Amino acid sequence: MIRTSHRNKPLKFMLKSARTAGMEVDSYYPTKLHFEVRGPKGSGFAEDLYSFHKVNPPISQDRLTLQIRYY
Repeated sequence: MIRTSHRNKPLKFMLKSARTAGMEVDSYYPTKLHFEVRGPKGSGFAEDLYSFHKVNPPISQDRLTLQIRYY
């Protein structure tokens, strides 16, 4: 995830596909704002999906996710 990216997002990133903007996003935001969310099996977390975030692929087994959206 990238801290403050939900508040400080240039228009050009909002108009592009998340996949095509990925490398530009990495170079736009300083590395000190990038961080990983980790936890043991069974952990949960909440995030603001308007911020930029990436998902690392599972290494040894499948991952189960649950997404709840509200408006």
